[in-house]
Order: sequence, then C-alpha cells, then structure tokens
Amino acid sequence: MLITLIIGLIVIWSDFFPSISFLNNLNMWKTQISTGKDGTVIYQQITLFNIIESILIFISTIVIVRNISAIIEIIFFRGDKYHPGTRHAYELIFRYLLSGVGFFIGLRFLGVGWAQFQYIAAAMTVGLSFGLKDIFANFVSGVIILIERPIRLGDSVTVGGSSGVVTKIRIRSTTITTWDRHELIVPNMAFLSEKIVNWSLSDKIMRVVIEIGIGYSSNAKEAEIILLQIAKDNSKVLDAPASSVIFVGFGTDSLDFKLRVFVNLSDQMSAQHQIRHEINSRFKEAGIEIPFAQRDIHINSDEGPLKIEVVGKKIL
Repeated sequence: MLITLIIGLIVIWSDFFPSISFLNNLNMWKTQISTGKDGTVIYQQITLFNIIESILIFISTIVIVRNISAIIEIIFFRGDKYHPGTRHAYELIFRYLLSGVGFFIGLRFLGVGWAQFQYIAAAMTVGLSFGLKDIFANFVSGVIILIERPIRLGDSVTVGGSSGVVTKIRIRSTTITTWDRHELIVPNMAFLSEKIVNWSLSDKIMRVVIEIGIGYSSNAKEAEIILLQIAKDNSKVLDAPASSVIFVGFGTDSLDFKLRVFVNLSDQMSAQHQIRHEINSRFKEAGIEIPFAQRDIHINSDEGPLKIEVVGKKIL
C-alpha cells in the first residue's frame, strides 16, 4: 500500500517537479570522489536536492526494514510448510542486507563514497586489534548461524549445562529462555566454538528412559510384560520406534530394569509422569514389590553378650 501510494504521488505531482529544480543549484559542500589519471582530484558538489534525496532514502529504508517480515511472508513463505526458524533467519538476513544497501546509497548521495570508507575500514581494523575483536567475531558468527542454521527460532537446545528454547537470534547474541523462564544471553561465537545439543534440529522425536527396580522375590518376566504393556497403552508413546525393556542387572537392593520409549519432544515430561503412575499402580495390583534400600547390621559380640539395662521407659 505504501509503495502504491508513493508511485501515485509521483504520478500526480510529476508536473510539479521541474519547479523544485532550483534546489539542485544550491550547493552545500563539495567532496572528493576520485582522482584522475593525471593526478587531479575530482570533486562532487553536494546540493540541497541531494540532501533531500538522501533523507528520503534513509526514511524509505527504515520503513522497508521494519516491514520486511510481512513482505517476505507474502512473497516467499505462503503456507505452513516452512519452519518458523527458517522464516526468522531469512527475515534477519534480508533486514541486514537492506539496511546496509540503503545506508550506503543514502551516504552516496551525500558524497561519501569508497574513498571515504577506506579510512573507516582502516580505523575499524585498528579497533578490532584493540578490543572489538570479540564483537566482530560474534557478528560474523551471527551471520554464519543465520546462513547455516545450526539453531533456529523455537529450537530446544542445551548450552553449557542450561536447557531451554531459542527465543531470539540477533547479530551479536542469542537469547534462550530456560524451563524456569530465565533468559540466558549467549554470545553467537559460543555456538560455533562449543558443543551444543539441539534437541529439535532435524527430528522432534526423543527417547525417554525410565529406570525401575523390583524386589528379588518378584517375578522378573511378569514385570517385563507389564512394563511393555504400559508403554503400549500410553497414548503419548510412539509405536515406531518400538518400546523396549532391558533387564540391566542385579542391584544391591533390587532387580534393575530400564523401560525405553520414544515420544515427541513436547510430551517427554507428561509421558514420564503418566508412565510412572501406571507402573506404581499395576505393580501393586500384580503384587510386584518396588523395594527401598535395606541394610543388614552385624554387631560384634566376641567379648560376650551386650548388657542392656531398662531405666524407666528408656532402654540403655
């Protein structure tokens, strides 16, 4: 709508444009743009009309960048087949590209060209060696993350022992909202230099392992059948890959089993909750004991029996 409005205004006011041509004759300053073959310096006159053009370009760039997500959605990402993280990545890339292009074009109308940017680049090089090194590294890492997409908006990740969901990806850092609703700010460089667990990069199915012990007097075969039936009856447990029960060993106080089931990433906690309740209920019905830690205490009585005296209601 905005673009249509601008084109319409240009068409309507096209006859008025020659009357403002005098702005192009009002010289404000001149700037060096290049050097001729004979060594003479070539200057460009910056007029009031050039300043107005530059301001319009800056304003247009800001408007387009602020609405780039809607433009990309309309042109490229119609439908629901694209991951939200993919849309977000392309949105940021286009936003940075358009910001840079609009910024340089606007400065070009003000006479700031490559000759001037050479000095800026030299100053930035010196700054990088004196303290902007990490900022520049995070900037480059942010661009790589957006292009390569090892993490995306909405992914469940584990970074440095903290787990959560990626909620913001910026050019310098990424925000991860932990399960406790804390916001963890991670420099982008960490995602390329450290080991990151992305639970939902290409597959949102995960395995859940539930450990359970039964008493030595209980029927191990019957316990295995019950555990498999519990996994089969639970609606959150997937049929493929299939669930399994492993008799892992003879523990200090129990026969140890592991029930392995596969669930969607979003169902992992609720599935474990339901399965553990069902195990407790069905084992009680079947008379299968879930033991607690027990210890046998042996008292050394080589020197004779222990003497016990009763004083009132207390035993000494």
